[in-house]
Amino acid sequence: MIGDNKNLNKIIFDDIYYSKIIKKHGYNPVDFKIINFNLKNIDMQTLEDKFVCHHNGDVFVERMKKGYKSIITTGFGLSGKQHLGSISEMLKIVALSKTGLKTHVVLGDLDSYNARNQELETVRKRVKQYKKFIDRLGYNKNSILRDQYSHTKILHTAFIIAHYLKDEDFIEAEEDIA
Repeated sequence: MIGDNKNLNKIIFDDIYYSKIIKKHGYNPVDFKIINFNLKNIDMQTLEDKFVCHHNGDVFVERMKKGYKSIITTGFGLSGKQHLGSISEMLKIVALSKTGLKTHVVLGDLDSYNARNQELETVRKRVKQYKKFIDRLGYNKNSILRDQYSHTKILHTAFIIAHYLKDEDFIEAEEDIA
C-alpha cells in the first residue's frame, strides 16, 4: 500500500551499518581522529575549524617535519558549474597552498568527457573557468594546477592499465551511495 511506512526498510547510518558495508566490500576502515597538531603556520584550532578531523594527518606532519617530500593532492570533477561543496574544497586547498605546502589539483576534464558523456569543447571551456576561479582565490603559483587532457603521460598510463582490466572489474565495482 502506497504511503504505508511500516513495511519500508529504513537505513540507519550507524556504526553497525558502516561495519557491514566495510565487510561486504572488503574496505579498510578509516580511522578519523581529532586534529591535535599544527600544520606549517596553521594552528590546531584553525585546522579543526576547516577540516574537522583527519586520517593519518599527524603522520603526514611528522614525516614532513623530518624532511620527507610531501604533497597534498585533490581533484575536481568538471561535470557542471562550481557548487558550494567544490568551492569549499577549493578554499581549503588554496589555504593550504598559501602556507607554502606543495599542493596538486587535478581538474577532471576527461572524466567528465568519458563518464558523463559531455562534449569535449564544453569540458575544455570549464577547465579555463575553473583554473581562473582557483587562481583568483589565491592559489599558490608554486603548486600544481592541471587538467587531464593536457598531460599525455596520463593517457599513456591509462592505456597500459586498460590491458589488465576486464568488463567484470567494472561490474564488480559496486559502491553504496545510498
